[in-house]
Amino acid sequence: MPRASAVLLSSLLFCTGASAGMYDYPIDLNKDLNGLKLTVNPSNGPLAKITIVNGDKTPVACRAEFNAGVQTPVVRVAPIKPGKRAMLTYSVPRDVTRLKVNLTCKPRPGKDTAKESGQ
Repeated sequence: MPRASAVLLSSLLFCTGASAGMYDYPIDLNKDLNGLKLTVNPSNGPLAKITIVNGDKTPVACRAEFNAGVQTPVVRVAPIKPGKRAMLTYSVPRDVTRLKVNLTCKPRPGKDTAKESGQ
């Protein structure tokens, strides 16, 4: 019985190690921040995440296009108020070897700014 336990344990360790490394892929992040003071942090895993912190005084609108290769790119968008953060996520397929992300952020005029420009 101890031998069977050792075999089972080594099988579990092998499976756990294989699945842990399965989501170890590079993220190629292309940023177009239009001069805005934003902090951008990508992280990989079963759920790829792009965390954006708005350090600017103006609200921004960010758009991320996630491209994992042969699949259709997935687009995520988020408005971010000054001093706030947003997280754009993408559920990664198991067979991904590299994830390309195009991130574009632009100033988003507030309601007061829009009223002023219309007068």
